[in-house]
Amino acid sequence: YPILRQTKGTIIHVNSTAGKIARDGEALYAASKHAAAAFFRALRPQAAADGIRILDVFAGGIKTQMMAHRPDHDKLMDPKAVAGLIYYAATLEPATAQIEELHLGRFSD
Repeated sequence: YPILRQTKGTIIHVNSTAGKIARDGEALYAASKHAAAAFFRALRPQAAADGIRILDVFAGGIKTQMMAHRPDHDKLMDPKAVAGLIYYAATLEPATAQIEELHLGRFSD
């Protein structure tokens, strides 16, 4: 990440709630998401030494075309709202702290 070293940027990894909770029938998917979360947890200290922040976002269902098959599609999170929350978390500039993980889920049924 040479350019991020120069700009002191932020790596944003959009994960899934499956990276925190394994559900029945999703063993392989959940394993891949847990592995990605572990990778970024392990990378975070190295990145911090280079002035780079890492934000791992664990998002629930987002109303996208990929999720159109779900019967609850209309109740999923609005993509613009999710993007706004991620942007807000990623652009905070506290001198000695960072948001390492962001968990996003539906607010109402």
